Amino acid sequence: TDPVSASELGAIKCQVCFLPGHGIHFGAYTCRACAAFFRIVSISKKKCHFSPRPTHKCRNNSNCKPKIDGRWFCKTCRLTRCLSIGMSPENIQYDRDKFESILKSSKNNRHLQIPNTVESQLCISPLVSFSNRREKSSKCIDISQIVKKAVAKLLNPAMIRNIDSTSNLEQLTSGFKNLQSGQKENIPKIDHITLAHQTQHFNSSMCSAAVWLGYSDRFKTYSDMQKIKVLQAIWCIWGRLEGIVMTAKMRIIGKCEKEQFFLTSDTLIVYDNFSSDLDYCSTYPFEEMKYFFIPREMFHEDVISELVKVQPDDVETTYLMSVVCLQLTGKRYGGLIQEEMEQFQDILSNDLHEYYINNKMPKYLLRIKQLMRVKEMFLRNLNIRMEKYKIAGVFNVFNRPISNLEFFTVPI
Repeated sequence: TDPVSASELGAIKCQVCFLPGHGIHFGAYTCRACAAFFRIVSISKKKCHFSPRPTHKCRNNSNCKPKIDGRWFCKTCRLTRCLSIGMSPENIQYDRDKFESILKSSKNNRHLQIPNTVESQLCISPLVSFSNRREKSSKCIDISQIVKKAVAKLLNPAMIRNIDSTSNLEQLTSGFKNLQSGQKENIPKIDHITLAHQTQHFNSSMCSAAVWLGYSDRFKTYSDMQKIKVLQAIWCIWGRLEGIVMTAKMRIIGKCEKEQFFLTSDTLIVYDNFSSDLDYCSTYPFEEMKYFFIPREMFHEDVISELVKVQPDDVETTYLMSVVCLQLTGKRYGGLIQEEMEQFQDILSNDLHEYYINNKMPKYLLRIKQLMRVKEMFLRNLNIRMEKYKIAGVFNVFNRPISNLEFFTVPI
């Protein structure tokens, strides 16, 4: 007989839920979802509370049918349907299930042996030990002047002439291009971040973010308190994104090598033998804090590589940075601020659509997917950083007092 084509297979319905099927699973033609359901039930059937036994009757007198979306009201009837069409637990390869394999192994071995690791072979403790802690200083790191300057730029922006016909996205793009226009291409390379470098980074990121926000007509309509809250939420994120974008641009034109990162416009970090002076945040030495300062993770190496592939233009880059910042701001505060941030994102999305149409790019779905992939990569890395900061909080690792703590809620 002739082989069945993919289109013909797609037309065959699942015998359980009647949605498009996938193939033969455990003795019947079903979709992936129903196959997974049957496998899960069969593996845990001894403990399953919805197995088709007389003590567990259907609330609908065993007359359940799948809904239009394929979902069943009653799991008992769904399982009964699976068995009635010939699906058999005997067709399941139990050894493929990790949980089942572990149970079998534990029955055969009274005592599960701890797998060998480098630490166990060398008799080294796998635990992090903060043993060489320096004397804790009560001296507070004062960044109040940086905050004061940034807030002044935020609430009293320089006179910016926006053409009436320009969109908010175009306005923010103009601001971003102006801020990056002074970027130097050839700057000294460093592999050690001092307190001065970090202070310069705080100043550059906070003030640049404040100036950038002031380009948007939409942002200008916010109250002073709303503006300050937005700045508190985004400045460190915006600063890191700016560095990521600049690093990607420099790599494209051959002015920056792999495993190098532009922390500021005149600070280029080299990953090899990277270290940092942690006086601004901790009393522990850098050697004991490397878990929290992995360069490829801190500087989002995978995001930079993806940007080099995608090569977004200035408008697309600004949209990407804006959406990330607005989303995180809404997540931080919730309520009315989150609603406003979502409305702002909708405005920028419409602006991007108009930009593509005006530039004769009607089929721009692929570009959107590429930008969203970059966004998700950045947010995933940020979540990893957040989890590490939670661990740091348990052990009070970042114990150096610092002024204006409200500006340091989101880690970079």
